[in-house]
Amino acid sequence: MQHAFTATRLFAPPATSDRLDPEIVAAFEEACEAQLGQVFAYVRYRVASAQLADELTSAAFLRALERIHSFDRSRGDMRQWIFAIARHLVTDHLRAQRRWVVVPLDWLGTRSSAEPTPEEAAAESEMQGRLVHAIGRLRRRQRDLLGMKFGAGLTNREIAAMTGLKEGHVAVLIQRALARLKAALQLQGVNHV
Repeated sequence: MQHAFTATRLFAPPATSDRLDPEIVAAFEEACEAQLGQVFAYVRYRVASAQLADELTSAAFLRALERIHSFDRSRGDMRQWIFAIARHLVTDHLRAQRRWVVVPLDWLGTRSSAEPTPEEAAAESEMQGRLVHAIGRLRRRQRDLLGMKFGAGLTNREIAAMTGLKEGHVAVLIQRALARLKAALQLQGVNHV
């Protein structure tokens, strides 16, 4: 069952918002409402549990709120800034854990409305295990790009803006990551990818 991140309240600007540019405060509020689900999806793709993804997503928006005074429009838009904060928090968390859990098993498969047969469930479970293993063999940068592309659903242009890479380079890196993932799956005997 997929977990959806839902905010119980909108993020409010800090009490010192009278010293902030009203356009920045408005951009922050808009980014919170528009990006919450997207940031959660990216974080969920990168960590093992929905609860941890909730905590890291909340921490990202809280850190952005606490540091809103340091936001600089000349370095990018509010959306890129918040996403960069979330990426850094995930990276810091995973580094502290000394392990790279990339894709939770319950998040990889899509369920049909009908219950699978025991044979189908066993085959799906085996395939998910192979996929998790193959993703784990990718380089950190490849996992990060695939998380942004398929976890958060970002376009190559958005990924490029957030990483400082050129859009064409992002496309090439994602293509290479997918090719490496396919090769890793084929080494495990999965030939229908």
